[in-house]
Amino acid sequence: MNLTHFSRSLRGVVVAIPFAFAVFLPRQALAETLADALVGAYETSGLLDQNRALLRAADEDVASAKAALKPVLRWAGGLTQNFGSTRASSLAPAQSTDSLTASINLIGELLLYDFGASQYRVEATKEAVLATRQTLLDIEQRVLLRAVAAYMGVIEASDAVALRNNNLRLLTQELQAARDRFDVGEVTSTDIAIAQAQLAEARSGLAGAEGALMQAVEEYRNVVGRKPGNLVPPPQLPNIDGNLDAAKALAVRQHPTVLAAQHQVAAARLDSVPRNGVTLFFGHGLAAVTGRRLSPGPWG
Repeated sequence: MNLTHFSRSLRGVVVAIPFAFAVFLPRQALAETLADALVGAYETSGLLDQNRALLRAADEDVASAKAALKPVLRWAGGLTQNFGSTRASSLAPAQSTDSLTASINLIGELLLYDFGASQYRVEATKEAVLATRQTLLDIEQRVLLRAVAAYMGVIEASDAVALRNNNLRLLTQELQAARDRFDVGEVTSTDIAIAQAQLAEARSGLAGAEGALMQAVEEYRNVVGRKPGNLVPPPQLPNIDGNLDAAKALAVRQHPTVLAAQHQVAAARLDSVPRNGVTLFFGHGLAAVTGRRLSPGPWG
């Protein structure tokens, strides 16, 4: 009975230990794939946020263009006060007056016919929205491509540093071997100087490789939004068609930059339509005047 309970507890501990390592292990120690880098770049890109805002603004332009086809109702109010003195003649006493005028005007505006210019404007704004959307897709592709380049750049720079370290370790051993042979008279001091120069060149190359690695890490953090962890080599490339002409034709038909340019041309053509039309105005005004005439002043 106790043995069965002990075996169950042991299995629970064995299951809990990997889970605890997965939860409390630092992110840098976990494997990071190319898909993780792409997700990070897509979620943290400020350039994508900016172009999404531009797309929302272009959507609002469509609503504004459609509003021009609807009736417009405006109103205006005013309040005027007049006061002063009047004199019927040079001999008559002066009289002071005071009046207050309140007015309100209601104006309606209705577009009767404009030869389709307003509808053309609506279609032009729609084409502008489509062009902005294709531009956003192009920006997304550029951001993801930059993330791939940064990911591969860190892997390449890390491999270069490892290769330089191995080369430096090998040249250090060769220098020590050259000194040992010099002690027994097998080589001259010239051979030792050559080995020292090769070692110095290897150290210089290692410093340059480490600098390139630091630059690649900062580029990765700038693109993905965090420092790289334990990067896993990317998967193999998918099998693609070797027909170059077919690839070019597909790019011409579906590339976002080409499609955005086509929509911009369509919007420019729709905007070039003459904007003449007939508009009906109708309105109604209401005014109220109150006033009083005072007795002659002391100057009269």
